[in-house]
Amino acid sequence: MTMRAKIAIVLLSALGLISSDMKEKPMFGLQQVMKRKGEVGAYSIPQIVVTNKGTALCFATARMASNDDWGNIQKVVLSRSTDGGTTWDAPRVIASRDSIAVNGGAGIIDPKNGTIYYYGRKYPLRTETGEKATESWAYAHPEQYRTLGGGGYCICSKDEGLTWSPMRDVDFPYEVMGTGIILQHGKYKGRWLLPGRVTLSKGFDWNYMYNGVMISDDRGKTWYKGGLSQSHVGECTIVELSDGSIYLNNRNHGEGYGYRNHAISCNGGLTFASFAVDTQLIDAVCHASLIRCTSPEKGNIILFANAAVKPTREWDSGARRNMSVWLSSDDAKTWIYRRTVNPGKSGYSDLAVAPDGSVYLAFETGESDPRENITVAHFNLAWVMEGERLIPVLGKRKD
Repeated sequence: MTMRAKIAIVLLSALGLISSDMKEKPMFGLQQVMKRKGEVGAYSIPQIVVTNKGTALCFATARMASNDDWGNIQKVVLSRSTDGGTTWDAPRVIASRDSIAVNGGAGIIDPKNGTIYYYGRKYPLRTETGEKATESWAYAHPEQYRTLGGGGYCICSKDEGLTWSPMRDVDFPYEVMGTGIILQHGKYKGRWLLPGRVTLSKGFDWNYMYNGVMISDDRGKTWYKGGLSQSHVGECTIVELSDGSIYLNNRNHGEGYGYRNHAISCNGGLTFASFAVDTQLIDAVCHASLIRCTSPEKGNIILFANAAVKPTREWDSGARRNMSVWLSSDDAKTWIYRRTVNPGKSGYSDLAVAPDGSVYLAFETGESDPRENITVAHFNLAWVMEGERLIPVLGKRKD
C-alpha cells in the first residue's frame, strides 16, 4: 500500500468515515468477459449483481448483426463468475424472442430468498407500415408500440443464475433504465425501486424527458409511478443515502451538459426536489452507475463510475472514454477520490458490491467504438484511495 493510501485511510478512520475492515492492501483485476464477434454486432448496456453466496452475474444486451440501438434483433446474455471474478463463463442467452429486440435494464436480488430478478424492455423491429422502428417513432406512437410487442418484462432465477424463468410481461409506468435498489433505512425500509425514464409529450423531445423511480411495496409483484427529476435527462442511476433519502443522478442533456445533475427524494421516491448540477462530476453524456459500499455505521462510502470526460459538444460519442471510479464519504455531496479504471474508449457501466466488501464494475469498451465489448473490473476501496485526491466542491447541494 502506498503512503498516500495509508494516510487517506488514517484520516478517514479518524473522522469515522471508514471502518477498520477496509484497512487492507489494494486489489485490482480486469477481465474482458464478452467480446464482439461473429453474428454479434456489439455487447451493450451491462448490469452486474453479486449474490449472498458471492456469485457475480454480468448481464448485457447482445445486438445482433449491427450496433444499432433500434431495428435489429437483440438478446439478453449472462456471464457468471463463482471464483471471485477470476474466471467467467462464456456469455449465454437468457432472454430473447423471435422478430423482436429484447433489451437489458436492471437487476434486483430479493434478500428474503435470494431470487434474482432481471427487468428490461422489448422493442418491435418494424412499425405498423413495415418501416424500421426507431425510438422517436415509439414515443410518438405508444399504442402501436405496445400492440407490436413493445413494453417491459421480467425473468428470474432461484439457483444463482444457472436457470431462468420464461419472460413475463410487466406493465411498467416508465422505461427501465438502470439497476434497482432495496431501501435499507428509515420509514420506507424494504421498498424496491427501479430507475426509469419517461416523456411527458407525444414524441421524443428533451424538453419533456424526465427520469424517476418506479416503486414496488410487494417485492416486485406490482410497480407504480414514483416522482420525477428535472427535464432534459437521459438514463439515471440511484443510491440510498444514510438517512434513507434517495439520490438520483442523471445523464444531463440540458443546461450544464458535460456535468452530471441530480435530484433528492425524502419520501421513499414519491417526489423529488433539490435539483442541481454537480460541477465536480464531469461526464461524457453517457449512462453511469452508483453503489453504496458500506452502511452508514461502517463508513458511509458511496462510489460513482462513469466515462469521466467533459465533451466539447452534447452529442460526442468519441468523448466516451476514461472509465473512472469516484468516492464520496458524505452522501454524494462531495467526491474526494477518483481513479481511472480504463483510459481508453468506455461507455455505459454498472457497479455491485460483493459480500466481502470488494467491488465489481462492468462497463462497455471497444477499439473502434466505446460500445463493442464488456469488461469487468474487480477492486477494493484501498485501490480507489490510491487514486487522485480531489479538492471537494463545497456547498453545491443543500438538502
